[in-house]
Parts: sequence; structure tokens; C-alpha cells
Amino acid sequence: MDFLNKIPNWLRWVLSLPIALLALFISYPLIIILNKITMIGIGEGFLTNLVILLLANLWSAAAFIWVGAIITPRHNFIVAVIFAVFYSFILGASFFAKFSLGSKSSITWLEMTITVIAGLVAAVGVVYHFYENETKVKTHIESYDSELY
Repeated sequence: MDFLNKIPNWLRWVLSLPIALLALFISYPLIIILNKITMIGIGEGFLTNLVILLLANLWSAAAFIWVGAIITPRHNFIVAVIFAVFYSFILGASFFAKFSLGSKSSITWLEMTITVIAGLVAAVGVVYHFYENETKVKTHIESYDSELY
């Protein structure tokens, strides 16, 4: 990530949300397109569509939170939590829209449930990843400080 260090810190903070949204909007269709390219012989079925929906939602949620947290120069864990909460609000708005539209929506309740659960699982997983990284860094710094004194 040396190229990120060349970008001024203020610009990294400003670009974190737009680049994270870009990662979100690129990653979901990327999974769908890769599925269409690689699964030509298998065809489409109910179970295949559910697995692709699950993978696309896991991947896009993880990409949104991870990219947003990595772009920022400091406080990656806190930023990951903020992006996870923001993504949870997006999921809540989607769920509310489905609830409000009911049968007028093209998305089924099963698809909506998979989307919400996959998004929350990915959010928790990415936040936990950054928590582990921050814990390792703090432990390393504390052990280094204790060796000095």
C-alpha cells in the first residue's frame, strides 16, 4: 500500500466514502458477471441463484467496509465500525423499502433476507479483522515500550 502513503492524509479522508461506494457498486456486478462467464455450462437454477446472491452480497459489503477503512490514514478500526454502521443503515433502508412496497417489489423476501444477513455477517467479519489488527499493533507497541523501560 505504498501508493496510498503518497496521497495526502486530508485527501485520503475525503476520498474514503466515495471510493468505498465505488467499491460497493463495482464488486456486486463483478460477481454477477464472473458468474455468467464461468458458469455457462451449469445453467441457472434456484440454488445457484441463491449462492450467487449470497456471494455477491458478502463480497460487496466486505469491499465497501474494507476499502473505506483502508483508504483512511489512521483509526482503521473505528472507521470500519462507522462504515459498518453506515452499511447497516443502507440495509435497513432496503428492508424498509421492501416492507413498504410489498408485492410491488421485484425482490422476494428470501432475497431480501439473504441480502441483510450476508451484509451483516460481512460487516461483522471485516470489523473483527480490523479489531484484530489494531489489537496486534497495540500489543506489539506495548511490548516494545516495556523492553525500553
